[in-house]
Amino acid sequence: MPEESELIDVARMFPELHIDLKYATADNLTGRPIYQERCVCCIPMPPPRWRNRLASPRSPD
Repeated sequence: MPEESELIDVARMFPELHIDLKYATADNLTGRPIYQERCVCCIPMPPPRWRNRLASPRSPD
């Protein structure tokens, strides 16, 4: 990975970590692989001011 990347290889940093990417195998709700990559990229966490708002249940309108 480029040095300027914010992504990390968690398998390298935490070799004891077991990650089960269900959508990379047929063992998922579709019964077939969705993607072939050996890794997953996640979006960054929202800013702290939004975390509580996103985690709170919404009231009915």
